[in-house]
Amino acid sequence: MRNIIVVLGAALLDYCLYVDDETPFIVIGYIEPGLQGLDISVFAKFNDEWASLLVDGLIIALIGLLEGLAIAQAFSKKNRYEINNSQEMVALGVCNIAGSFFLAYPVTGPSPDLLLTANQV
Repeated sequence: MRNIIVVLGAALLDYCLYVDDETPFIVIGYIEPGLQGLDISVFAKFNDEWASLLVDGLIIALIGLLEGLAIAQAFSKKNRYEINNSQEMVALGVCNIAGSFFLAYPVTGPSPDLLLTANQV
C-alpha cells in the first residue's frame, strides 16, 4: 500500500509542476517499441579484454548456477519430485547463451524470495 501511495504522490507532483510542455522529472526518455534486435557487434568491443572477462564471467556463472540448483533442490524436496541437475545446467546455459545475443539479463533461476513465499502458502 505504501508503494502505491508514493507512486501516486510522485505522479501528482509531476502533474502539478508540469509547465509549458516541460516536466520537472525526466526519468528515461523515449523507449523504442518492440523487441531488441539480434546484435553480435557487442562481442567485437571486448576483443582485447577476453582474458580478464573470462575469469570474472566463470565465477559469476558458477555462483548463479549453484544458486539456481540449490533453490531447485529445495523445491524438489518440498514438493516431492526429482530434478536432473544436468538438465538444469543445460537449460540455464542455453538461456544465457541465447540471451547474450539479445542483450538480455543473465538467467540464474528463481530468487530466494520465491522459496520464502512458497513456504507461507
